[in-house]
Amino acid sequence: AERAHALDFQPRAGDSVLDVGCQSGGFLAYSWLIQAAYGPDAAGPHVGIEIDPDYVACARDLARAGRMNLCVRRADVVREFDATVEWARAYFGGRVDHMLLLSLEKHIGEDVLWRLVDALRPRRTYLETNAQSDGKYRMRDEVERRGGRYVGDSNDRNPRRLYRIEAPA
Repeated sequence: AERAHALDFQPRAGDSVLDVGCQSGGFLAYSWLIQAAYGPDAAGPHVGIEIDPDYVACARDLARAGRMNLCVRRADVVREFDATVEWARAYFGGRVDHMLLLSLEKHIGEDVLWRLVDALRPRRTYLETNAQSDGKYRMRDEVERRGGRYVGDSNDRNPRRLYRIEAPA
């Protein structure tokens, strides 16, 4: 919740959410519960993509236990980039409203991260760097090149830079 607040991650009723590297689906569950408060059918499509089969199983189990309609898909976005992008476009019917790319740069590399942003063109992209001890603003130039901005640092674990990109309508 602290990182969601810092990122200004506030999906509205019916908004779609894609969390790449979702682990156990915490942000998906958070978003789904926000949307469910609007009514029983208010939550838009929620998808998590995760490479680790144990995390996929955990996220699915938690979603079932919480009676949340979340889709958690096992995929390797580095090796299966084109197939993952094609699947996401088809699943979301064109454009996703919110895409989360949190602490992924060391796992998938910045090249793949930016290719995802550019290929899927979500309305809002939320980015978090990996742990930073050098005080630099990694990824800031690429964020700003896409019209985004630095929004603060996460404090719920080691320091990480937070960015948000709002795509033009």
